[in-house]
Amino acid sequence: MTSLRLSAILFVFLSVLSTLHGQDTLLFIPTVDVIDDRVRHIPGQVVHVPDSLDRLFLTAGQLDDQLRLYPANHLRSYGPGRLATLSSRGSGPGQQTVTLNGLNLVNPLWGLVDYSQIPLFFFPASRQLAGDQTSRIGTAGAAGVTALQTGLNSVSGSGLEAQTEVGSFGSRQIGLGAHMLVGEHTRALVRLHHQAADNDYPYTNLFGQTNRLPHASFQQQGVLLDATTSPGKHQEIGVTAWWQAGRRNIPPTLVQDRSEAVQEDLTARLLLRYQVHGANWVGGIRTGYLDDRLHYVDPALGDLDDRTRSSQVASQVWAAWTPAHGHQLSTEIGHRFIHGSSDNYTDPPDEHRYHLLVRYGWAPQGTSWNLWIAHRSETTPEDQAWSIPAAGAEYRLDQWLFRGQVSRHIRWPAWDDRFWNPGGNPDIRPEKGWVGELGTRWVSADPAGRLSLDIQGFFRQVNDWVQWTPQSAGFWSPENLFAARSLGLESTIIWRPLANLRYTVRYAMARSVRQEEQEDLATNGRQLPYVPLHNANQQIHGVWKGYALRITHQWTDVVPTLADGSATLPAVHLLHADVAKSFRYRGHTWLIWARMENIFDHAYVLVRNYPLPGRQIHLGLRWTVQ
Repeated sequence: MTSLRLSAILFVFLSVLSTLHGQDTLLFIPTVDVIDDRVRHIPGQVVHVPDSLDRLFLTAGQLDDQLRLYPANHLRSYGPGRLATLSSRGSGPGQQTVTLNGLNLVNPLWGLVDYSQIPLFFFPASRQLAGDQTSRIGTAGAAGVTALQTGLNSVSGSGLEAQTEVGSFGSRQIGLGAHMLVGEHTRALVRLHHQAADNDYPYTNLFGQTNRLPHASFQQQGVLLDATTSPGKHQEIGVTAWWQAGRRNIPPTLVQDRSEAVQEDLTARLLLRYQVHGANWVGGIRTGYLDDRLHYVDPALGDLDDRTRSSQVASQVWAAWTPAHGHQLSTEIGHRFIHGSSDNYTDPPDEHRYHLLVRYGWAPQGTSWNLWIAHRSETTPEDQAWSIPAAGAEYRLDQWLFRGQVSRHIRWPAWDDRFWNPGGNPDIRPEKGWVGELGTRWVSADPAGRLSLDIQGFFRQVNDWVQWTPQSAGFWSPENLFAARSLGLESTIIWRPLANLRYTVRYAMARSVRQEEQEDLATNGRQLPYVPLHNANQQIHGVWKGYALRITHQWTDVVPTLADGSATLPAVHLLHADVAKSFRYRGHTWLIWARMENIFDHAYVLVRNYPLPGRQIHLGLRWTVQ
């Protein structure tokens, strides 16, 4: 059966490719390239940016759908609308984060980001900065950061937008938005989003019983406001407000027959920014209030009723100065106040964290070099200072670009690690280590750049890895058990046989192993749990007479689930297809689309005992007027 499916996948790809190759009337959907605050080209690093066609099919998705495009990212999904954490380049789930307007949004209580709860309707221009970002954004940046971007900078004129999508298993969503440009200096946008699903898809439990998944519905709603204005010459003031609430029923696993657990989430963000610039300098202030609340109820666990809340106030003062051509000196001073509370915490103190970042960039005139060095000093909750140096370089030679960087990284333990009762370990040490990467990019010399190759190798050493383990008293507790070493690469090959036809192959390998002090342990040298050794996908994109087509084949290698490698999840092959049609009618722009996921109705899991849906069909409609 597996060979039959692989043959079918190959046949579909070759058939579509040969058919589209014969068309000479393809129409190109223009690319909108938006670069918001602090997200710009960084010498030596890889930035994952979906192009206009990928964004077209992501408009109704969540951030985890976008990150899944790149095989270096392995999403650990518990199901639609439920927790989705990220392992990037063989990392742990707490070693990457997201930012908004340059502020780190990671929740210090849990130390994780749930990528299933960030709608791309709010942040359509988001991009992922792969590799270590600790020197730039601080904790949880060892394996990269995703910069959330609203696309405000691309607003021109005033307009309205609306979209809706319905699909299998009671999936439905709606998004409404408006944007406006007042004069030359004031622009604003507001977006509202609602999403829900029944998630009653068929599954077979470990007892061989086939049923529809019960108690699995979820709903989510939110509102986003982003605006900027110029109060004076060379000045800009901006505000971003993001409120979101959700309710998720927690379904039974494959070894349970029922569940009554419910989780409610509430998120509020208010961010302010001010910027002023002169002839050869720019500076500004960023500040934000971040509030996260979680309410978890499970009557099956002794009427468990836990309320957790974190409140943060983060502020940064920054400046950049260009004293001469090819030289730039920048600095940033920041403070973060953290207050947390939970029914299961033991007297957590309020925390103050400070950092100082200094960065120097140099692009020697008359050469193809671009170099930078940086140093970040950051204090721990115990007022201990940590030094985080970093450096990177790029060199261009004809069609080739060579790049590399090296940096130190650090991740503070989450409050759950330190204060959870029972089991919290107040003496737990931060994870820390070094990261290095080296890569190249080549683009063919023809004007269209019909063929391109991008490959990046990486190395990461993480000491004092934090892991929760069972204790003799009957509860679990975190410990600094071992070191971990990751070695691998990510690569992309893009072929454009026609101007608007593209074939893409992406591959990633991450050899991430435990390094035990006691070398004869069965876990020593084993691949880390939930980190596949290989990941790959291939895609065909095409546009023809107003139609857009995307076919995606994803492959995930065998995934270990235990530290000694004795249990694994089988390899997964998935095939998806998307088609869209855009047209204008009476001055309005319309887009209709259809998505079919998991075409072969493959039964699979990404986290042991948490079944995922089979074949799904989604239909959507989007309307915009300018």
